Amino acid sequence: MTRQCTTPLQARDNCLTHTATQAIVAGLGSRALGIRVHPGAAAAALALSFGTHYIADRRVPDRGLLEKLADKTGKTNFYRLASHGMNGAFSELRAVP
Repeated sequence: MTRQCTTPLQARDNCLTHTATQAIVAGLGSRALGIRVHPGAAAAALALSFGTHYIADRRVPDRGLLEKLADKTGKTNFYRLASHGMNGAFSELRAVP
């Protein structure tokens, strides 16, 4: 997906797809490797992943959490970087689990 999520509906759909993919891969991987995963722990991990992904994916100019975080930590220049093959906002989003 290459579009930027700018509405709650787009962010929700993207996060649901991402979380569902994680659940499928984790379920198949644990089964293939014979690893037991407690269903409650898996659900909690997926809920945390969904929540952090939703908050970070809402990249709305002057309102997004990542932009506010960059401002507070003094990394505004990196966040706004959009040249030389770099995109600061995208790089910060990828750093969020």
